[in-house]
Amino acid sequence: MDNRLIDQWMAALVSAGHELAETALACDESRVVRTSDVIPDIGMGAFVGLAGNERSMEVGLTANCKDCMAICRAFLCMEPDDDDLSEEDLTDGIGELVNVLAGGVKTRMGNIEKSMCIGLPLVFKGKVEASKNVGIRTVLMQWGPVRAHLLLLIGNKGD
Repeated sequence: MDNRLIDQWMAALVSAGHELAETALACDESRVVRTSDVIPDIGMGAFVGLAGNERSMEVGLTANCKDCMAICRAFLCMEPDDDDLSEEDLTDGIGELVNVLAGGVKTRMGNIEKSMCIGLPLVFKGKVEASKNVGIRTVLMQWGPVRAHLLLLIGNKGD
């Protein structure tokens, strides 16, 4: 995929990240801290596939475990003195958030890739590595007091 098109996908990811912060997390502060081409080695997160006729990719959301908990608590409109989420609820929350994020990317890129379908989320803990023929782009977002990495793992059909 050429760099101009990758930049369009990343702009869609950042825009979807801002929308996620505002609408799903009720967060007034959302900003880009930095971008990278390396998968961060932190806590936990989730990926969901976007597959179309021309290309396929994974949209991801990762953060340290503490920030994942805070993000999910905000998503569920929990109060500061509420108990922490169970492992199952945390997993479900991160999976749902990455679905919302991927849906936002898909909507924004619908004029370029009309055939895109969203897959099922895969939640993980620990380090994630991609094969050498996968393009990696990440953006570190600051949402209020927490930080999250939004990721795009890009492959061409046949890779």
